[in-house]
Amino acid sequence: MEKSLVFFYLMVTSSYIENGVNGQIIGFRVESSTGVDFVEDLIPEFQEGANIVLRFFGNFKQGDEIGLTDHISTCNFLMKDDFPITVESAELAKVSLELPILSEHKTAVYFCLKRGANWTHQGTSEWLKFYVRHPLLPMWINMVVMVFSILLSSLFNGLALGLLSLNVTDLKVIANAGEKNEKKYAQTILPVRQMGNYLLCSILLGSTAFNSVFTVILDEYLSNGITIVTSTLIIVIGCEVMPCSIVPRFGLMMGAKTIWLTRMIMIITAPVSYPLGKFLDAILGEEVTMYTKEKFKELLKLTSQYSHVKNDEIAIISGALEMNTKKVEDVMTPLEDVYMLPITSYLDFETVAGIMKSGYSRIPIYDGEKSNVVALIFTRDLALLDPDDKTQIRLLVEIYNHEVVYMTADTTLDVAFSMFKEGRRGHLAFVTTLKDGEKRPEVIGLVTLEDVIEELIQAEIVDEFDCILDNRSKRKRERAKMASDFLTVFAEKFESRTVYISPQLRIAAFQYLEFEVEAFHKEKVSPNVLRRLLYQGVIYHVTSKKKTKTDKPLITTGEAAQSFVMVLEGRVEVQLSGPEKLKFESGPFTCFGLCALTSSTDLTEKYDYTVTALGEVRFLKISNELYLAARRATQYEYSSKVPDLTNEPFPALFTDSDSDRGAQKDDV
Repeated sequence: MEKSLVFFYLMVTSSYIENGVNGQIIGFRVESSTGVDFVEDLIPEFQEGANIVLRFFGNFKQGDEIGLTDHISTCNFLMKDDFPITVESAELAKVSLELPILSEHKTAVYFCLKRGANWTHQGTSEWLKFYVRHPLLPMWINMVVMVFSILLSSLFNGLALGLLSLNVTDLKVIANAGEKNEKKYAQTILPVRQMGNYLLCSILLGSTAFNSVFTVILDEYLSNGITIVTSTLIIVIGCEVMPCSIVPRFGLMMGAKTIWLTRMIMIITAPVSYPLGKFLDAILGEEVTMYTKEKFKELLKLTSQYSHVKNDEIAIISGALEMNTKKVEDVMTPLEDVYMLPITSYLDFETVAGIMKSGYSRIPIYDGEKSNVVALIFTRDLALLDPDDKTQIRLLVEIYNHEVVYMTADTTLDVAFSMFKEGRRGHLAFVTTLKDGEKRPEVIGLVTLEDVIEELIQAEIVDEFDCILDNRSKRKRERAKMASDFLTVFAEKFESRTVYISPQLRIAAFQYLEFEVEAFHKEKVSPNVLRRLLYQGVIYHVTSKKKTKTDKPLITTGEAAQSFVMVLEGRVEVQLSGPEKLKFESGPFTCFGLCALTSSTDLTEKYDYTVTALGEVRFLKISNELYLAARRATQYEYSSKVPDLTNEPFPALFTDSDSDRGAQKDDV
């Protein structure tokens, strides 16, 4: 509007100077129009075919008409039919015009005024003409070009973020370890992505070029101010915000699907983008992405919920990455916590029971002080030893002579693991350190393959023999107390008992009953009660100098089933009561009379076979009443949750003489 007013004042002033007061049209002003621009000397320029409203200043009468011509002197060639004017006063008039369709790109248009029957050319002054521009292409083609420009600009902006956000290292990882489609996409993109700055310059040049094409075409139809606002909004929303929020989520797929278009734009823009890319490569250097161990571990933690990597797997990976930074002194068992034996001790039953209770397969042997480790013995070395022989450990050490391995305290875990996994020097080593002023290294602890693996997987490995869950916290296992009591009970001396059985046989009997005989499972008879039950005079011994059939059977056909019998040592003959009188022999850990444990106290069940000892036999005999008492004791223990009563007698439930008579002996 300000431009129009300035233009109007210039027109009025110049008209009066040049033509005086006799001119019919001395100036005009644009009232309304679409796509009007002001070119040099503030001359209006309109789009062809536009509807405009002009206000004229001069000398007018009712009936005057306005015509348009592109001729500079005459009104013989009107470009359009004449337009009637609306005379508002003698000096003001208003007219609505429809601009003609031109054949040339830009044409100057002049005014003709018709009064009566005469047309008068109003001159070629700058303030009495305007321009009509003709687009190079039809409007529908321009619209199509604008739409494609926006789409391509949007695509290239998205690819600039999607492709370049995937660095070469990530693409190589995906190409080798991704899913099937991801591998294919990554292998397609990788050769182009490796061009780095050349790719970046090509995509940005293409995006900028399409934005410029859109803006230039849009300017043909809108005024300058509206063009700026409209193009800015469309480019920002359609070409920046939307693609940059959508394409990166599918950057791998879209980059692979449109790789041909990317190659094409790289070829087209190569004269500019290739030298520019090489220049940036020379300045910035090679594009390399590096992950330190700390960054890699943090990356795993942050992406675990999306990559479905479990916490245990993250811990294992983290432990593996720290193998060469941690030392064996960080994971070793201190020497004061190591189970060791002096070389002067004897392998009697108490010592063997202590070894078994420790749960270790290798026992260090020291001479004098604990730090003076001289040998190792393996638990398997004790397999053929009789504890009653009380073999000296020194003799066992001299026989087997197992190698003792040492490593310094500053040895890293990866070196220790490499040594252990070879297996040639065992899976156990003593950790040594050299103190100031001493020439001989001192043993300060013990490290095993299990310790290294625990640090690798970041978790404690607890097997069925471990009594301590963690060497650092010294936290004991709940079942360790039971194992300790179990071995302590059976490590007693048995020479004073009437019937002698070895501790090993008593342990075997206990385990067989607990795990193989359903009536003695821990749900029915607790382990504590069962251990005490084996000391209630239930072991019997039948002696004979010859391996012949004894006269008195252990079980007789037709008798009431009131006792359970299990052979511990020796052999027995079993004769069935059927018409065929079948006979067969049976040996240790054969059970008879299970019906006596499942029947009630009325003893209606009867034996249908006879069991007779063949020579010397030791057997276990538990009466029905004693078993029922054990069941009631178990219920009492479970219901009251009383502590272990290993050394306590049964509650006052035994009235039968079998519970008081101790071990029995029959001589045949």
